Amino acid sequence: MRGAERPGKVKWSRPFLPPLEPLSLSASRQIFLYVADEPEAVEELALDELLDLSGSLPLAVSLMANIASFEGYSETLSRWQIENTMLLSDGHDKRPNLEKSISLSLGSPRFSSFPDAKNLLALLSLLPDGILTEDIMASKVPVPDIRQSQTLLLRTSLAYVDGKGRLKALSPIHEYMRRVHPPSPSISRPLRTYFQDLLDLWSSTRRLPSGNLIPELVGYLGNINALMLEGLLTEDESAWTAISCSIVTLDEFSSTMIKGNSPLFQRLPHLVKVTGSAELRWRYGSRCLHNPESLHSLTEDPDVWIEEAAGYFNGGAHSIEQAVAFYDAAASHYHNPKFLNIRKATEFNKLAFALAEEASNVELQLVSLRTQYQIAHRTGDLSRQIKIVHRARDLARLTSNASYLECDWLQNEAWVNLYIGNLPQALALCAQAEDLLLSTGMDGSDRHLTLLDIRAEVHFRKSECLEAKALHDIAITKRSPTSSRRYHVNSLISKAYLDILTGRPVAEFWPICTLPRLCMNPSASRGYYYAPSCLPSCVSTEGT
Repeated sequence: MRGAERPGKVKWSRPFLPPLEPLSLSASRQIFLYVADEPEAVEELALDELLDLSGSLPLAVSLMANIASFEGYSETLSRWQIENTMLLSDGHDKRPNLEKSISLSLGSPRFSSFPDAKNLLALLSLLPDGILTEDIMASKVPVPDIRQSQTLLLRTSLAYVDGKGRLKALSPIHEYMRRVHPPSPSISRPLRTYFQDLLDLWSSTRRLPSGNLIPELVGYLGNINALMLEGLLTEDESAWTAISCSIVTLDEFSSTMIKGNSPLFQRLPHLVKVTGSAELRWRYGSRCLHNPESLHSLTEDPDVWIEEAAGYFNGGAHSIEQAVAFYDAAASHYHNPKFLNIRKATEFNKLAFALAEEASNVELQLVSLRTQYQIAHRTGDLSRQIKIVHRARDLARLTSNASYLECDWLQNEAWVNLYIGNLPQALALCAQAEDLLLSTGMDGSDRHLTLLDIRAEVHFRKSECLEAKALHDIAITKRSPTSSRRYHVNSLISKAYLDILTGRPVAEFWPICTLPRLCMNPSASRGYYYAPSCLPSCVSTEGT
């Protein structure tokens, strides 16, 4: 039975059977292949995408399999991308029609007498990650009785609760609702604003209430991207600047947590132009300078852009926070190996720190000191690095969020101890920093992965190759070629080198040599890569 409510006047066995939940992926695949032929190797990817789109809903799986059985997997996928749930009206048997099943449920007397449930389902169509009922209520979405609406959706099997306790609608229902009954801006706006406020909270002070902010944002990244896009498509132009500024913050957060850049970031050049917002222009440009992987998105020459921005911020028509962010971004840009100019980097860093110090803003001073440390690191000035680290740790203890801010400086101090050969102290500092990071929900972030790199390098220098290799194995599971290219390439090459040292056959290492040119691209790897000289002479390095 699909629904969670049993029809009346029927004698049921006890205990009652639980309502039917979405199938497992393996069960969905088994049903699909029972109806359709085994796919050829080139169509395996299309099958995987069709299974994902079905949401593991048995009716959707069987209908899609019927289409694929006579049209093929790739053709079925292409049609779905154009027709969505309308495609499933064309199976061999017209009765088990997915759209008809959904429309009958929505048109039932129960739904007609309780329209708020339809509004809640429309909102769920924008939330691929699902959502906790408490978050909907906290955002003040105008659905008067959310609990009753949720119960109705569960009883009719139009929604379900996943293992994390989140209310979800299946993918085919998402598609149907967004086409037939999309959420009105009055329904989606409060939830989008709720997530924008959480992003601002993370960005402004990095505060972590109850340690839940970062895990919550990570778990809802799909929702946040979808809500931002919906806002750009449905709101007036007057709202675009605020949404676009949130996209800049979202991109920074997503990148920090090794989830890749926000797919909406590529829309910002157009939005900068049409809004004419100076704030958005400088925030977007500063983000591009801070993140070399996004620099190609900046349509202007970076040097020309920096010169123009310097004129704007020297004029005084800005906040201290915006000015420090720009000067810090410019300094970061000029200590990048691809654009290296230590003189300019130092000049912009001094401007950023002077403004932060004048405003008595300790957290902005720490931002500037971080870049100051990176410049000293680039020039190899170890004594300067030590002085900066100690000064920064003293300042971090004065903030309300000392534990989080101190993580950065423990990590930097670990690097310095690694370089000067104090390996036990480097490991001790890594352990201290890792404890703080894990307590704040930063597991899997760029800082956490850097700590794994430091620990692996310490073990390598102690000739403990197996320990170093084990750490790179852990790091590889937390990285991917698409969302963390420079970290992923570094881990793969480092692990391959250690495999060679520990006697692993070179033939097993061959896939590393088919990587794209990422490890030869400083803007992609930010210097965290080994030179091809670490590869064995019998392996070709062409194209790596």
